[in-house]
Amino acid sequence: MVILDSPVTLTQYGPLADLGTIDELAAQTGPPAIFTLVGYGAQDTVPVYVAEPTRYTATVWMRSQRSALTRDYYTQYSSTAKSGGMCFGDSGGPVFLPGTSAIVAVNSYVMNGNCAGSGWGYRVDTERSQEFIEQYLP
Repeated sequence: MVILDSPVTLTQYGPLADLGTIDELAAQTGPPAIFTLVGYGAQDTVPVYVAEPTRYTATVWMRSQRSALTRDYYTQYSSTAKSGGMCFGDSGGPVFLPGTSAIVAVNSYVMNGNCAGSGWGYRVDTERSQEFIEQYLP
């Protein structure tokens, strides 16, 4: 959570996803749910480190909404061949429901060096997360 010294007024704010959104998506049959990631991280690390100060987006597939290691705190997603995935330095960026400004998670960590493979986002569609966030909202 970042608390600014002075208010910033925007024309639009990303609302938090409804409670249980990721669980509902995981329960659906058919293709896996997709999310849109946003970040300013490195675009590549091998063979050369590349980090343009540009906001990038990626479309990713949801792999799971809980695991033995992360319980229900995190959702795991995988990169797609077309858009890549989460990159080093994207932590803290939003994970949106595609085509909306609804935030379902916050980019947390990735286990690759080239914006490919699996990444994890801290879920904001849980009661625990929303209670924490809402204590700082007016």
